Amino acid sequence: TALTRRRSPAGNSVVASAPVSAPAASSSPSQRHGQGPAESGTNPGRLWELIAQNTRLFNPRKLPAIIVSTARLAQSELQNSQELRDYLDRALFAVESSGDPVRLLGVSGAVASATGARRLGLREGQQLSAALLSALAAEIPRLESNMLAELAQELVKQRLTDERIW
Repeated sequence: TALTRRRSPAGNSVVASAPVSAPAASSSPSQRHGQGPAESGTNPGRLWELIAQNTRLFNPRKLPAIIVSTARLAQSELQNSQELRDYLDRALFAVESSGDPVRLLGVSGAVASATGARRLGLREGQQLSAALLSALAAEIPRLESNMLAELAQELVKQRLTDERIW
């Protein structure tokens, strides 16, 4: 599966999983198995390139896929990575500047990013997770009922029980 962006009935952008169609014969091995490099977990070199690229020119749509893929790497690799720490700082800046994680990442993207960032075991990941959850909590009064329902489903699915959200 791959993360795609679609419009919800309320007109908000939502990140969702969707199956990837069969790629061309010239694609990489991970793409031939229906996964992009960041999602596959099998091509860490490509993941680190993506992290470096998005640290320089941040693309919020890539945040959920990068965080989820990075959380699958070995703890020893994560603990020693200044590149990852820089990327997380950049993502934190984007979240704090926006203050609107549902618009920035979609409901599922914001929740997946918050839980994935926690799993990294880094101070910067904890800060990003806290910022995402705080921004989500602040955004709740402005969300329409269908978005609130989707948010509740994602929080339950990810087992997020933070008091500031509930």
